[in-house]
Amino acid sequence: MKKIFIVFFLNLFLISCGYKVVDKSGQRNFYVTETINSGDSRINFKIKNKLLFNNPENQEKILSLNINSNKKKDIHEKNEKNEITKYKIDVTIKVKFTEIIDQISGEFVVSATKILNVQNQQFGTLNRERRLIDLICDDLAEKILDEISIRIK
Repeated sequence: MKKIFIVFFLNLFLISCGYKVVDKSGQRNFYVTETINSGDSRINFKIKNKLLFNNPENQEKILSLNINSNKKKDIHEKNEKNEITKYKIDVTIKVKFTEIIDQISGEFVVSATKILNVQNQQFGTLNRERRLIDLICDDLAEKILDEISIRIK
């Protein structure tokens, strides 16, 4: 009888634990009307497109964004022949936002770092760098949207 009782309570506690999926569609209740960009133009273009892609127009909070991006490419690793084998790419974005109706403003910084492996040919390395920057921009755009939705509420 005790074993059944113990098994029942263990199942009750273990089954009730779990993760819930967060619905982010309800969190993004703002509309971006204008973006002012400075810094790296390629990164700014990609970030701006990602921010404006899922931009619902029928929202009560209207925002203006000022985006300042900075890309830094450093040597991460060299081999025995003193040839560069890996680069470290840091992208830092400083975002200033202003809600137009309520005049709420704020600023924050998001950043991401990735390692780029060097290819045998320079063309391959440049293509990989472009793809890596695209991935970084996707991640940073999601971070920016999440941070703005947290700060507005």
